[in-house]
Amino acid sequence: MNKIKTIITIFIISVAALLIISCSEKNASASAEEANNMDHSAHTAHKAGSEIVDLMHQPMMEQPFQKTANIDADFLFNMIPHHKGAILSSQKLLETTKNEKLIELANNIIAEQDKEVLEFDELIKELNAKNTDYSDVDTEAIGNDMQLIMDNMMADMSSIEITGDNDIDFIRGMIPHHQAAIDVSKKILEYTKDEKIKEIANRIITAQEKEIEDMNNMINSMI
Repeated sequence: MNKIKTIITIFIISVAALLIISCSEKNASASAEEANNMDHSAHTAHKAGSEIVDLMHQPMMEQPFQKTANIDADFLFNMIPHHKGAILSSQKLLETTKNEKLIELANNIIAEQDKEVLEFDELIKELNAKNTDYSDVDTEAIGNDMQLIMDNMMADMSSIEITGDNDIDFIRGMIPHHQAAIDVSKKILEYTKDEKIKEIANRIITAQEKEIEDMNNMINSMI
């Protein structure tokens, strides 16, 4: 009789142990699946956020930075892909944003910078037909300075913490993007003798400083 009780006890303990192991495996599997889903969601969010930032400098990555003796033409030539990046990113933002202020900003960026790209293309032809009288020292200095500004911009944008919220990521990327355009415009004003280039540079500075102020106000209300 005692032997039978012992066998029954061992059986009960074995069944209980198997049930505990089975539950543990199910919980582990569920936790792993949940973690995998979280990782996938985070990856998807990062990809979405990265795309809207990456578009800002994609055209610049596809076009070598130009440094020649004609610093006025170079300024416009290198600003064109910078503008195109802002346009691409703004178009991407309009696919998802519901923020009325951002919709207005993105549409303004597209309209103004698309118009300037066409203007720059035509002006480059005129500038290339002119003789320049800038010294080799000046042309090398400004070329290096402008390239450094753009390189630093890309580094700053690469370090942005992507949230997956296109509105926030757009602003966080566009602020340093705009700042680089401002800095390059201020740099050309130190050297250029062309009145049209001076007008364009000052226009960029005024417009994009205002937009940076607007974006800072917007993001402060979002986070």
